[in-house]
Amino acid sequence: MSEVNALLSTKQGAKAASKAAGSPALVAVLGLRGGSGATTIAVNLALALTARGQKVCLVDLSPFSGHAARQLRLPARQSWGDLLAGEASLDPVQVGDVIVTHEQTRLAVLPAPAVPLAASLTEHAAKSLFAALAQSYQACVVDAPSLGPATVAALHAARAIILPMSDDVLAAQTTTGALRMLSEMQIDMDHVHVVLNHVRPDSALPAAAAQKAIKHDIAVELPYEAAQAAALMKGTPLIMAQPKSAFVQGILRLARAV
Repeated sequence: MSEVNALLSTKQGAKAASKAAGSPALVAVLGLRGGSGATTIAVNLALALTARGQKVCLVDLSPFSGHAARQLRLPARQSWGDLLAGEASLDPVQVGDVIVTHEQTRLAVLPAPAVPLAASLTEHAAKSLFAALAQSYQACVVDAPSLGPATVAALHAARAIILPMSDDVLAAQTTTGALRMLSEMQIDMDHVHVVLNHVRPDSALPAAAAQKAIKHDIAVELPYEAAQAAALMKGTPLIMAQPKSAFVQGILRLARAV
């Protein structure tokens, strides 16, 4: 990760790190369509922020069997499901008890439940969770693969919202709908960063066409990386396995933007 740290050590990166040190930041990665690579982006982004010297927690809001911990080969014996006992406000100690830490990078991860639960995080519980995390971490990256009360809380609390878009024509329709929804939620659209993620070698949607279709700027374009699948299988995200790859350069640009 030393190479990643060096790449982030720019005036812009230092400025962002200084800003984060003064006020905890929440970044929500909103993946409302399967196959957009939202979790992969969230994991690599969280590692990029960690490499910059920030104390970061990655929160997997999947209803069950999320992939964030799996991409890091972390045991997920507990999850945010263990925090659902009541509506009382959570404290950092309670939250810390269910967090696992990636030893190599020191990234903290709050896993999703392994099996579906009868109850889920309410908006109140999610707000309490984020407030508790803000006492211990400089930044939280939230992997939000579905639109529930907890995701709504994350979107309203977020300093930046990452909206991954895969490289096919149907993705433009989903992304346009998501942008409309965020606007109707009175989210500041300047805080929404659309990421065009090329998940296959034969891209069917150029960036210029994607931007025209969704009527919103493409903040970052992530190229297809053949090594991505092997990195996921090994539990070594691409930012660790191939820090000089074009995909990682895109993640670093995103880290500087948020």
